[in-house]
Amino acid sequence: MTKASIRDYSATNSLNTDIQDIDIDENCLPSGINNAIRELMVDMKNVSTGAVALESPSADSLSVTGDLTVDTNTLYVDSTNNRVGINNASPQTDLDIGNSSGNNLRFTGSGTNTGGIEFYTSTVEVANIGVLGGSGTIDIRSDPNNTESNSSIDFEVDGSEVARFTDTGEFWVGTTSGTINSSNFGFTVASSGFTTLSRDLGSGGNIIRVYGNAGEFRIKGDGDAENTNNSYGAISDQTVKENIADASSQWDDIKALQVRKFSLIQHNLDEANQIGVIAQELEAAGMGGLVKTNDDGLKSVKYSVLYMKAVKALQEAQTRIEDLEARISALEG
Repeated sequence: MTKASIRDYSATNSLNTDIQDIDIDENCLPSGINNAIRELMVDMKNVSTGAVALESPSADSLSVTGDLTVDTNTLYVDSTNNRVGINNASPQTDLDIGNSSGNNLRFTGSGTNTGGIEFYTSTVEVANIGVLGGSGTIDIRSDPNNTESNSSIDFEVDGSEVARFTDTGEFWVGTTSGTINSSNFGFTVASSGFTTLSRDLGSGGNIIRVYGNAGEFRIKGDGDAENTNNSYGAISDQTVKENIADASSQWDDIKALQVRKFSLIQHNLDEANQIGVIAQELEAAGMGGLVKTNDDGLKSVKYSVLYMKAVKALQEAQTRIEDLEARISALEG
């Protein structure tokens, strides 16, 4: 068989009888040897330049001083910029995976960050996980170039979203909406720190359970609050108070209270099942200091202060009773 390139040579020397059709067999013409050597040098040069590929190269070690290309872009080493591309013949970072016309995953160890992972769609960076230089802080960014609106970092399990960081700095768990209420359940933390939590539970279920090593506090599905020892208090140390004086009479305020029975509209009951006061009626009775208007526009009542007013009024009633008892005792004596 004609030996057209170095790949056609045989490992058995007796089978190598020509080089590029030049006879080098036994008893060949001496002039043919010179021409054969020249053709052999061409064949070797073709291997050196890559015009003819090696069949199965193997080496104990290999040093490549220039660029390295494997199957055009399957693997590419840019020796000038010290970059490696996988499926990418034009790597832009230390390790660049993927074609620049599609999706890319890039690893970097230089520049502003000391190291990071960048995610690209075409030429647009859409996310970045980086270690900020010298700070030891991991920075995870969605849309780091600010080219998109309403971008977010989403976490999914089995194809379903379970949590999200929004572009406004909010964190959502178990919901795809930042609006949490009695019909949209989940957990959210706004950028301001405002936290909401909602579960699809009635009066018997626990919305929140907080533990210490000696007790527990619960918030129930109907808004009830419970704790292990039925103790609710306030920081009342003298060192945090000033303008201390005896409270004025609460007799008239307590007499003016309208204690009502009622039910909540959301419960849709046929009759009242609760007892308490109405915020607007307290304001009309001159006790507006016990009423607050919340962020949602609903009025609330400081029942704890109301109870203290009742305690003061009870003391006044005790004084009046004791005074009457003394007068009756004097009359009977």
